[in-house]
Amino acid sequence: TPFQIASLGWEDDDLPLEHRFFWRQGSMAQGSDSTSAWKVLCSWSQDSSFSNILIGNIGTITGKAEVRDTLGSVSSAMTEADVVMPPEPPDEGVLLGALAAVVSDGDSFATLAAISAVASSSKSESSTAASSDFTDTLLDTLSGSGAHEDPTAE
Repeated sequence: TPFQIASLGWEDDDLPLEHRFFWRQGSMAQGSDSTSAWKVLCSWSQDSSFSNILIGNIGTITGKAEVRDTLGSVSSAMTEADVVMPPEPPDEGVLLGALAAVVSDGDSFATLAAISAVASSSKSESSTAASSDFTDTLLDTLSGSGAHEDPTAE
């Protein structure tokens, strides 16, 4: 499912502000007790919003936005969302189309997160050969995106 996450209303004298976004499985009430690690959706950027996020896990998730000023001071805010199973799972064409939109943004973190989500949400009931073709398409997307070259670069 396509999502948009935004970090709005931050004020600071030390501009410009940079934003990055994370998510993890579980609620905010679990806090630091959560066994689910934060997953980076996108690296630091002056863009205060991020779209075309694909999250393949069903259940409660916590989203976190971090904002940093030019002096390096960082603040964060969190929110929860419930991810539910769609009435009908999306077909592979829809998943690949959404993946292409994420890849076109050129963000390595988002590309890797989207490929992972597409792979985990694909519930192909087709033949093994079709599943293999889908896996090959995902691997080709990863290879062509350059996301595998240096996913930690900021």
